[in-house]
Amino acid sequence: MKQSLAWLAAIASLIMSAACTNAPRSEAVGIQPSDAGMLLRSNSFAALDREFGTLQRRYEQGSLTEEKLRDAFRAFYPTDADLAPKYDQWVSAFPRSYVAHLARAIYYRKVGEEERGGKYIDQTSDEQIRAMEQALAKSLRDVDASIPLTAKPLLSYFQAIDIAGTLGSSDHGRTFLNLAIEVAPDTYIARLKYMNNLETRWGGSVDEMQAFYEKCKASRLSRAQLNSLEAMVVEDRGWVHIHVDMDAIAAEQDFDQADKLSPDLFCTSCERFELADLLHEQGRYSDVITVLTKILTNKPDDLAALSNRGIAYMRVGKSREALADWTKAANAGDSDSQNELGRAFMMGIPGVLEPNSKLGVEWFAKAAAQGNAAAQQNLAVATASVHQRQSSH
Repeated sequence: MKQSLAWLAAIASLIMSAACTNAPRSEAVGIQPSDAGMLLRSNSFAALDREFGTLQRRYEQGSLTEEKLRDAFRAFYPTDADLAPKYDQWVSAFPRSYVAHLARAIYYRKVGEEERGGKYIDQTSDEQIRAMEQALAKSLRDVDASIPLTAKPLLSYFQAIDIAGTLGSSDHGRTFLNLAIEVAPDTYIARLKYMNNLETRWGGSVDEMQAFYEKCKASRLSRAQLNSLEAMVVEDRGWVHIHVDMDAIAAEQDFDQADKLSPDLFCTSCERFELADLLHEQGRYSDVITVLTKILTNKPDDLAALSNRGIAYMRVGKSREALADWTKAANAGDSDSQNELGRAFMMGIPGVLEPNSKLGVEWFAKAAAQGNAAAQQNLAVATASVHQRQSSH
């Protein structure tokens, strides 16, 4: 951890040389960013460098938004191990290429995230932390190398803010946010990333988020962008209500407000799942149904929401609705729903579903084949029971 933080300090103290380029505006892009993996694997480094260099220049000249630039460079998110030497070859072929260093930085940042996993720090092993630090140290070296190579290295600072948050830096990455604002005063994506670092679960607080939001109001962000930042503050307040106050009602009110402020805020559905878990623990199954239905209104094919709503429906005696949710999710491949359908067919539901051990075993087998531990146990018991009945006849 100390080594990685040292890299952060090194970047923060870097004196940049920002010589502006006057490359002509590109009217068309011949190679799509989504082809990046194919181009890497085929050693087409010149094509990669030309395509993504063009995107960077278009951003600097004002013909490409920062959001579109960020989205284009998401092409380097895949973490396949066989891509690592390809990035090395790209950088070796174009050592002064801003986009080559940035692409490799993004790759190793995503590798670091994958190594760490998505659980809280007290549920993360020392081995995972070490692997994360090693990957992020590589990422930071490329971030450092990339900054002097272009006039507006916004995405480099964007990566540094993200890494600072992952490593738990004391200023949450504010140093790099300030540098990002120097090169792009009205940047939204850097402010959004920094706001994410201020969330309570990552060591920040609602108060810090609110204070930062107030400062953002003085910038030239659009109303929609400000609404998204405010929605993050409100959402974090809801998170605190779930994990600290255990106040499901207040949390739901906050999530509703966040939805109104920014309907496309993707994390809201994640928080609603946590709210549904809290309501389930409290035995408030009707409220669980309400919360999960809100998720399904925006994401009708969310398999986890269907599966869990099916359980809640069954708890309140609405077995037909439960079977409908489980059937939809099971047919789409959800192993938990397949397991629940297996149980329903094995036991039957009076007045709703006749017992059918053959179908029960089939659903258990589908779920078990996906590694569902509960289904594997149920399949063994059900198979033994069927064999016992057959042998007794």
